Amino acid sequence: MLCSFFSWSQGSNRDQFNEAKKLLNEGKYYSAAVSFELLKFDSDYGRYAVFFKGYAYFKNGTIEKAIAEWEYLNGTYSGWIQNKEVLYWLVIAHFEVKNYSEGLTYLEAYQTKYGEDTFSMNIIDKYFSSLHLEVLTGYYRQFPNNPQIARILAIRLGAAENTAKHRELLAELSLKFNSSNSLFFDKSWLDTSTDTFDIAIVFPFMFDDLTNPNSVIRNKIVIEFYQGMCYGQSLLEAEGINLKFHDFDTNKSREKTNELLPKLQGADLIVGPLYQEQIEMVGAFSKQHKINMINPLTSNVAYVGDNPYAYIFKPSYETVVKSLSKELLSSDTNRNVAIFYSENERDAFSAAVMKKEFESNKHNIIAYRSLDETTSKDLLDELLEIVEEDYTRREADSISKIPGRKVIYGNRHSKANQAPKIAYEEKFLIPKDSIHHVVIASQSNAVINNILSAFASREAQVSIYGYGNWFAERTVNYEILQQLNVKLAISEYVNKESADYERFRDDFISKYYTSPSDFNVQGFEFTMFIGRILNTYGKYFQEGIQEGIQKGVVMEGTWYPGTHDNQIVPIIKMEEFQLKNLNTYEY
Repeated sequence: MLCSFFSWSQGSNRDQFNEAKKLLNEGKYYSAAVSFELLKFDSDYGRYAVFFKGYAYFKNGTIEKAIAEWEYLNGTYSGWIQNKEVLYWLVIAHFEVKNYSEGLTYLEAYQTKYGEDTFSMNIIDKYFSSLHLEVLTGYYRQFPNNPQIARILAIRLGAAENTAKHRELLAELSLKFNSSNSLFFDKSWLDTSTDTFDIAIVFPFMFDDLTNPNSVIRNKIVIEFYQGMCYGQSLLEAEGINLKFHDFDTNKSREKTNELLPKLQGADLIVGPLYQEQIEMVGAFSKQHKINMINPLTSNVAYVGDNPYAYIFKPSYETVVKSLSKELLSSDTNRNVAIFYSENERDAFSAAVMKKEFESNKHNIIAYRSLDETTSKDLLDELLEIVEEDYTRREADSISKIPGRKVIYGNRHSKANQAPKIAYEEKFLIPKDSIHHVVIASQSNAVINNILSAFASREAQVSIYGYGNWFAERTVNYEILQQLNVKLAISEYVNKESADYERFRDDFISKYYTSPSDFNVQGFEFTMFIGRILNTYGKYFQEGIQEGIQKGVVMEGTWYPGTHDNQIVPIIKMEEFQLKNLNTYEY
């Protein structure tokens, strides 16, 4: 500014302004400040005079006076074209006199308006790298979203003598500022040495009502899942991984949940809760006290919300849908797609996501319809409706030679002045080759079976896509599933023909004298997952689980590449009456 401004200026004060600049260049800072003061209220030179007066004070070592001049400029003329220079020098001046809070506030304003991360990084490195650790932590608490302060703090904490003391703060930094940008250089804070991990299980056990048979039936899923968890706990103990379960019954009650919250304080991990009202309460507690929580039974990512400590064990609905869409898009066959869905929140959402995915990849959405039991029967009729196309003798003889075409001969009425129609062919009103991919976004057995029956009767070459384990439904014909090339996204898929599952099943039966249910299996798999990640990465496992896919025991495994829901989605089809997983993962 000093060297370039006002070569264009004219007026009676020009000589005085040039004289003040001359004094400044000669290092006569006090005299320069006095000269600039005389021009403070000049309409042409006033703002520049105030700026350079502040600069003269800064060079003279009276930095507080410089700050006063520049703060006057910033407050009175915030829209001035040279405001960037004002903010720049306010940052430096405040840092020079150790007014770090004020300097950081101006630095935030500077970055918001002008960017330039390099300036921010360099100046914070210069002034903050040598601050006492407690002082540095205090500035991080005051400016928790500043990545440069967080980076310096993480490095200092990692180098501290007692790293374990700072583990929670390091985990917080890891959540906010991912280590992929070199935030952390020493990962010794991930020390997992502990005898036992305390697991708070926050479920609606409904223990008070177990004398009521109806309550027991409603709670069967929770009880079976917990039984599977207990079995997994015993196997982990044999591996030297000790999980101590602390069971808390929410009783589906807000009051009961509120009472148990203080008891969760010492948990290394919270499992649950399962219902929305309790999720909100425990989620707020988890976020406040920095305790990881995970829901093992939901696919609804709303469980996570804005809580960086919340995870779901299953893939979210959107993850499942996108995996299924990817499978369809990988097909090299034609691009005609029909989407049928049930009118509920999950299925409508799934259909909308897939429709968007297919359209963005240039596929033709030839049908997009909401169906219930009645309308799916109507669709069945539409897909099976037959029309007759009449032919002359010559046309019939020619068409009958085409493999797969069936012409029926017999005199038929024709219009006046037209050749008689002596043959015809029965065709579907909706041509066989008009639909190649069919997506069924529905959990209704009636809707699923009506659509499958229709396409099986048409004997068309189609591929059907859906989610949920139709293979486990007794009402579904396995021959039809194979004939229609059905591919299903089954997040809870277990290969019950595998040696691992057979070993698990036999051991489970020997312990509990009953075959494991699906929820026994899921509870077992979930516990093996949390036990091993806690043992490997500690209670703040956020960074560790991003490192790669973790193989499951009887299920496929888990993968959290910066996500809060599992990204492993098995896509299953039937070949030669054997279930085959089409997704392959490298462990």
